[in-house]
Amino acid sequence: MNEQSVPRSNKRLLSALAGVLVVGVAVITVTQFGRSAQADTNAVSTTRAAITVETTVATSVAASERPQGTGTLEASRSVSLAFAVGGVVHKLVAAEGGWLSKGDPLVELDQVPFRSAVDQHAARVRFLEKSLARSEMLLSNQALSPEEFDAQTAELDAAKAQLRLSRWNLERATLRAPFDGRVARRHVERGQVLSAGVPVADMLDTRRLEVWTAVSAREASAIAAGQPVTVRAIDRDDVAIAGVVDHAPVRSDVRSGTVPVLVTLPDEAHGFLAGMVVQCTFTTNRTTARLSLPTRSIRVQNDGNFVMRVVDGRARRVAVQLGAIGEAEVEIVSGIEAGDEVITRAPDRLRDGDAVVVSTTLSAR
Repeated sequence: MNEQSVPRSNKRLLSALAGVLVVGVAVITVTQFGRSAQADTNAVSTTRAAITVETTVATSVAASERPQGTGTLEASRSVSLAFAVGGVVHKLVAAEGGWLSKGDPLVELDQVPFRSAVDQHAARVRFLEKSLARSEMLLSNQALSPEEFDAQTAELDAAKAQLRLSRWNLERATLRAPFDGRVARRHVERGQVLSAGVPVADMLDTRRLEVWTAVSAREASAIAAGQPVTVRAIDRDDVAIAGVVDHAPVRSDVRSGTVPVLVTLPDEAHGFLAGMVVQCTFTTNRTTARLSLPTRSIRVQNDGNFVMRVVDGRARRVAVQLGAIGEAEVEIVSGIEAGDEVITRAPDRLRDGDAVVVSTTLSAR
């Protein structure tokens, strides 16, 4: 059979088979090239230079327990003052911020109606006293019945009671300081008509400040009256003063699971004002094993605090829970253990899993 005798359909089949063979060869070539490129990339990643870091070894030491809590300073005594009687404000004696001694006047009402009431009742008492004196003579001469004399006596007693009340009202028409302190705020103006009980001014005894803070139930068991406390302003690290626990804790807050503690500051605590937020650090006689790290080893992101440990020559991110925070060191409550090697200084490009080379290893303290 010659070439011309080959059917035309067979020729088409041979052409299709040849095309498939060409495509297969191309796919194999591309696949081998991709594998070669990936191998080259892995080789580059594997051979990338390790990052030089400094580390410290976390150690656990016995340390005095120092519970901490925050709170707002308050004056040891504060009161919102009001008149026990109503009237028209006549005189503003003390200005806001002014210092008053106990008994000094703050605000005076118009005293004309109060004095008039005193004069009126005093005049009636004098009249009834003279009338009763005459009635005694009539009674002795049997010109007046005992019942009538008793009625006049009762009337005189009632008039005297009215006189005492009017004098009491006159005395309370002047609002006076109940203790030594400053006028924190005044709520009224001259000419204002007041009803009894309307707040007039707020007074604070700023010579002695105190703060309510809270600690855990376990920490509260180590706190006693007279125990020293370091009180530090939250927004001013340079302002600190020694306070004391006013009394041993006597109750707990079931909702928060904490125990309130009252801390008092010494008289005239310079640099501290009522309303300041402070941190209280208690000094106790109880010791506990405490794990700490240099503050610079702690890293912070939106999802929490973490450190970078060195594990088998690589940096590994570990989440940690912090306790007491100091200027140079921070307590680690959980996340790492004693003996762990933690990175304290490294370039910003360091990431979880990077190979590292340790240049310096220091103890945690």
